[in-house]
Amino acid sequence: MIVLWFLLIIILSVLTKWHANYLMKQQKYYITKLIVTISCAIQLIFIYALVKEIIRYLTQILNVFYR
Repeated sequence: MIVLWFLLIIILSVLTKWHANYLMKQQKYYITKLIVTISCAIQLIFIYALVKEIIRYLTQILNVFYR
């Protein structure tokens, strides 16, 4: 699941960059800002899910040392 979150974050970043460059060539600056802002919000959710998965494994690893 961790790999899936990494891939989703990378794919979203690449698609956002491609779409932003396309819109900048057409001089649509406000739409570009909107697309980048929405992408950042979605990536924030993806990063939250990624950290949640990483913490789950970290607690299992630290639990081994605790016992």
